[in-house]
Amino acid sequence: EWNKNLQGGRGAFKVVLKHIISQEEFTQVRSCEDIIRLNDQWNPEFIYVDQGYGHTQIEMIRKYGLEHPLTGLANKLKGIYFGDRMEIRDPVTKQIVKKHMKPFMVNLAVRRMEDGQVILPESEDIKNGLVGQIRDYTVIRTTALGQPIYSDENDHAIVAWMLSILGATMEFSDMNRQNRIATIGITGKFGEKSNPDFK
Repeated sequence: EWNKNLQGGRGAFKVVLKHIISQEEFTQVRSCEDIIRLNDQWNPEFIYVDQGYGHTQIEMIRKYGLEHPLTGLANKLKGIYFGDRMEIRDPVTKQIVKKHMKPFMVNLAVRRMEDGQVILPESEDIKNGLVGQIRDYTVIRTTALGQPIYSDENDHAIVAWMLSILGATMEFSDMNRQNRIATIGITGKFGEKSNPDFK
């Protein structure tokens, strides 16, 4: 969530829930059921998902949203494809520039952390926890065009977390209006983890 009262009134992103579907229990139907249940529980304004891993599930959830309009799922679910380029306005020059989606998302999360706008639970400061994943998330190489390629081992929770920050940033120009659950970020095969010990 984005909470305007944290950090002395400057506001901060705070992890309020991390939900993992283990590899053993993962199915397309189970992941969709969990997203629907989490939507009912939290009623987020938007849900950003990694489109590269779940196009079919996105369509299933949107169909459910059309059949159950009070859920809002037909409109609030947004698939993000990390290979895309997006247009944003440069804050200095005011010109429209194109940015590659994944580096933009990573840099946005880094900036939020550097600005002291992120609060992470101490319980996540373990090897397979979110803090551990942040420490292990590195650029392993760059492409011929200079685009970074990030490590992708054990990265589903961190990518979901970054999707949440991206969603809040993209959807709300004034983050201090009120406390809200900004987004639910979902990555991988809708939360599938390769490590069954990671809860």
